[in-house]
Amino acid sequence: MPLDFLNAMNTAPQTFKSSFRRRGQHGYSLIELLSVIGLITILASLGFVFATLMMRTAQKSKLEQDVATLNSAIRVYTSNGDDLSGLSAPSAVLKKLKTTRSSADQKLHTGAPSGRMIDPRVVAQAVAVADWESRAAYSVAKQQFVLVDTDTAGVLFDLDKSLNEMTIPVETRSHGAVNYAKNETWVWDHGSLANPHRPSGPTGPNTRTAPPNSDPGAGTGPGAGGGGGGVGEPEPEPEPEPEPAPVIPLLPYPQYDKPGGAHLDTDFPLTLSLTNVPDTGIANALFRVGSGAWEPYTVSVSVPMNTAVRAQYRAVDPTAYKDRYTNYKYFYPIVSSLSGNVSGSFHTPEGGNNLDTTISEGGNFFSHGNPTIDLNGEIIDAGEPNTLQFNTANIADVAPGQQFKIGDLNYHNGTTFNDSHATGVTLEVSIALQNPNQILTFNLEMELVNTDNSLDDDASADYVRLTNLTQPVALNINGVGYEIQLEFGGADSFGFATSNQFHVYEGATGQGELRATFIAEP
Repeated sequence: MPLDFLNAMNTAPQTFKSSFRRRGQHGYSLIELLSVIGLITILASLGFVFATLMMRTAQKSKLEQDVATLNSAIRVYTSNGDDLSGLSAPSAVLKKLKTTRSSADQKLHTGAPSGRMIDPRVVAQAVAVADWESRAAYSVAKQQFVLVDTDTAGVLFDLDKSLNEMTIPVETRSHGAVNYAKNETWVWDHGSLANPHRPSGPTGPNTRTAPPNSDPGAGTGPGAGGGGGGVGEPEPEPEPEPEPAPVIPLLPYPQYDKPGGAHLDTDFPLTLSLTNVPDTGIANALFRVGSGAWEPYTVSVSVPMNTAVRAQYRAVDPTAYKDRYTNYKYFYPIVSSLSGNVSGSFHTPEGGNNLDTTISEGGNFFSHGNPTIDLNGEIIDAGEPNTLQFNTANIADVAPGQQFKIGDLNYHNGTTFNDSHATGVTLEVSIALQNPNQILTFNLEMELVNTDNSLDDDASADYVRLTNLTQPVALNINGVGYEIQLEFGGADSFGFATSNQFHVYEGATGQGELRATFIAEP
């Protein structure tokens, strides 16, 4: 810096020097600040995109593992001679995999594991077409779960803690041709198969013995040659190889003209036929209805409600054909449709020490949180608290397995202070059915989640989460029980919904549907 400039600075007025120092200490221009803010915004957006991608990848990976595990359980279940014919609902398949044999039945079983195949808490949660989540569906043709496209409704799998102490159902399953002995004195019970030859001593068909007139010690003395015989003794004759046993073909597996499982109650008694009966010179076709005796099959079988049917083809000549496993199917009735009126009311809110709630309008309007705050004597009012309103919808001619709306949930995402908002509330829902004349009542546990506000509208949206989507209800028609499965769906533009969550943007009022499905549980 030139010397004359420094001298001028020393003689300048103080105000000029002060002004010069302030200008020299200036940090950033407006353009620089805007550039930095823009860069931060871009980085935050990229971070959200990557976080979203990782979340979706993790969800899909978990679903793939769940599907592989369930399909493995299905293979073990069906390898015992059982099958899942007639089942199409994922929940019905899961229920089968949760069953077990009776203690007496397990003692006879010689095949793969015969207890329950999966955790009793596993449930299938519906995923609507509009949801982003990966989903699976049950393929009736393949008898296994498969991943489906996001433009198709499906399910994902979760653990329902309320089912932790459930009683494991016991079912009667098919057995193979050989079981552990129950009535015979040998190890096995051979059922309808002709009993194979039983060895009479410790030597079996695969035991090799010394040739007749041979010396067991030959070839072990000092004079033994490489052939094993003594000096001057002839070589022993080689033992002839046993002839391979003839391959005996299996009889066909009995096939029914109707799938097992649910049928309309008006179709009972069902008329059931076998479609692949062998010639009478080859096999005898037998059937058994319920706990009745085995009888010869002629043209068809009459099956009452809630009854198991077994069929088997037994060889006329066991040396010509082998018997196949018994085909077991269970047939139960479902109603053609259900109609009724829905009502609902909130109760039992939960929250922090400063919880502030109000329930009004007959119980279907719930307000929580205090929108005002005292800042050093100045009262700041942020507007409205958080609110939930349940508007019911009547149901008409709903078939089991068909989804229907039980009401709309209106949710206002307000602003509250001092930990005065609720963290949970219970919605009691009642369905007054008309035929049968019965009232079904169940409680929906709603978790209320407040999120931190950010530049991302979706991440800032508060939401309601259902924690018990599967509801056992006291509905039994023609000896068949029913349960209700619930989910959110049909949200308007002020929010979005997944199967068990309904999100509403900050400061908005959104509307979402609460949907239900009756599932038959034979």
